[in-house]
Amino acid sequence: MAKNKLYKKIGKNFSSQKQDNLKKKRSSDPQYIIEETMEMRLDSCVKKVKDLSELIIGYTPYRLNFRINTYNGITNKPSKVSSFANAVVGIILADGQSSFSHIGQVLGLNVDIDLAEHKMLEKAIKQMIDIHLLEGDDSAYNVTDQGKTFAEHGEKMEPYPSKFSLWFVPGYADYLYLRSELSEDFVNDIEDETPCEQMELSIDEIKNLAEYQATHAHSSKDRFILQEAKLEKSEEKSYNLWACFIRSVRTKQVRVLIYDDNTQSILVKLSEIVDKDENIKQQLFDSMLGNTPDVEVLDQKDVVISDEQRKAEEDLLKAEEKQASPNESSNDTDLAGLEERLHKHALYDSISFETEIHTIFQQDNADEIWLSSPWVGDDAFMHSRLPLIQTFLHQGGKVFISYSEAEGGLDKSKGKGQMIGWQSNKAINQLAKYYPGQFFYAQFAAFHSKNVIEVKNGQSILFTGSFNVLSFHVVPEHESHIRKEEMALAHYQVAENKYREFKKQFAQSYIKRAEDSFSTLTEAQILNYKNPALDYFRKDDILASLFADFDEKLDELAFSIRNRKFERSVNQSSNARVYENRDKKFSDKTSDKGDSLFTKSKESKEEQFAKVLSNAEKFVNADLVDEKAIFLKLASLCFLSIGENSQKAQLQVPWNKDLIGFLSRGDVQKVVKINVQKGREEGTTNILVLMNETIFRFFNLSLTKVEFFSLFNRKEVFPSNLKSAQPWDLSNIILNCKNNV
Repeated sequence: MAKNKLYKKIGKNFSSQKQDNLKKKRSSDPQYIIEETMEMRLDSCVKKVKDLSELIIGYTPYRLNFRINTYNGITNKPSKVSSFANAVVGIILADGQSSFSHIGQVLGLNVDIDLAEHKMLEKAIKQMIDIHLLEGDDSAYNVTDQGKTFAEHGEKMEPYPSKFSLWFVPGYADYLYLRSELSEDFVNDIEDETPCEQMELSIDEIKNLAEYQATHAHSSKDRFILQEAKLEKSEEKSYNLWACFIRSVRTKQVRVLIYDDNTQSILVKLSEIVDKDENIKQQLFDSMLGNTPDVEVLDQKDVVISDEQRKAEEDLLKAEEKQASPNESSNDTDLAGLEERLHKHALYDSISFETEIHTIFQQDNADEIWLSSPWVGDDAFMHSRLPLIQTFLHQGGKVFISYSEAEGGLDKSKGKGQMIGWQSNKAINQLAKYYPGQFFYAQFAAFHSKNVIEVKNGQSILFTGSFNVLSFHVVPEHESHIRKEEMALAHYQVAENKYREFKKQFAQSYIKRAEDSFSTLTEAQILNYKNPALDYFRKDDILASLFADFDEKLDELAFSIRNRKFERSVNQSSNARVYENRDKKFSDKTSDKGDSLFTKSKESKEEQFAKVLSNAEKFVNADLVDEKAIFLKLASLCFLSIGENSQKAQLQVPWNKDLIGFLSRGDVQKVVKINVQKGREEGTTNILVLMNETIFRFFNLSLTKVEFFSLFNRKEVFPSNLKSAQPWDLSNIILNCKNNV
């Protein structure tokens, strides 16, 4: 039979144990199913037999076809013989050959006269001839090779029936270890309506196979000699395996390893045979190309290797040399540092990195995990990444996912060109909802890089390369794979820089989303604004400056809402007095701040408001004789900037013009701090003034360039623990002027 019978490509239905869909228990303590994949088991076994500088480039299913032949045989086995027979053989061996009479004479027998002694010797010699110890006639007897063995061990060979079975691959009868390498529990019958071909073997081939598979029938060690073997039946069987190809970074050579997922072992002898057979090896290699879009042909001239990957390959070779010469000293500090970084490898192939992802999520006890990939594929994300992420989040970790916007050239019709699957998109939004402050996601401008960052105890570890961590996972359902994808462990400084870059990008994205949501929020939500995601980024002092404009917009919105509530409270004050007579409790609820809006007094709120306006007008027009006067004018100008208050007051100069002239004075600038920010309305400026631990805000002022640069060519830092003065604060300052400053 042809040698290619060793290999037969199998259909798409073949795979190891399929990964179940995500199962989530509906309980207060959810558990998520994370199964060990075939690839993880494969990677673990391959690591034990490959060199450090060898990387897995692909794998494919491999169905081994073989036969089981059953035989009825005759085996000569040694047994003890009499001392008389032993003496006869010894005599003949001593002489080289001996006649019947001479043998009798040496034994002290009178075989020529004594008939009984003659018959006794005759019978003994005949028995030894029958068992092939002697040959010849009365004139001359010789000792056979078997007889010589007999003489050496003092045993004779007797025939016994023996029934036995042999496992072999047609055309590869010299592969003797098949039965010991395969597990009988997983042998499959080949369903074929055609009669099974009787595969005959020569007696020598049968003996060689039996030496390892049926020692009771033939064993040189035990001197069991198979004399004959009659074929009783021949059965065609198959066994499902995996052919895994690995490539040396050093020599660029590719070799194949045969993996049995049933026993989770590498079949060493079969691997050697397949690797030496170029025909079968090529067939398996071709099948590895598969029919999926994720499969790519490994062609070195087309491979683009990043600087990180090239450096990783160099470090890998250094590590291998160091491993081979452990006693030699090394001054390579970078390599030493590499070994300390959570015991990570310098370079990963696609299968080993799939295993590494599970290690990162399940064993490293990381604080944060960042996954960046252009695409988010439903199959990879829903079946492989989501269970890992959910479990990690449930344990208190933080996960950050970023993917790319579609490039302009992509066809977006009928869902084409989408960078995230609809199932993944739904799952990601649900994660963000259920784990605020733990799960973060962002879509950035088109990019092609693939990165994984692991953060633990302030240490950042970056894996970078070509592995699409969110859109590709190594699964047997793909049938076969050969991939160029690799992931390299980057330098610790590169990792830290990339981490800072990602964190800033995420912060900016979340700030933009928060700002866009302002228009959809209620007044109560604005006044009590909370955002756990932003709170995470606020903790980073390096990112604090990113929140200046956001905080300004939020404060402006909140200030505007409180102004409206303040005006409504004042306008309703006269009606409140009417209702107060009917229900005194009602008047206490006319403002969200209750009696804090004005000082407690027998005067009505309407009367107090009129008094505030009058005092504000007085303080604005008063001479600035001391710091108290400056403080009161500042508070008064801020109060008059609210709503229609300035129209109600009799000011000599509009409050905004007065403010500019006021803040331009040298004596004022000595006792205040001024900060300028971009206004919400186009072409406007917000002015913040700090005095006596109180911040006064003035919104949407129109300034000329001269005014702006002459007054505010500076940006001073305000203490973070200070709050802005609210309408009721301003009212109390103006009414209680004696206690101010």
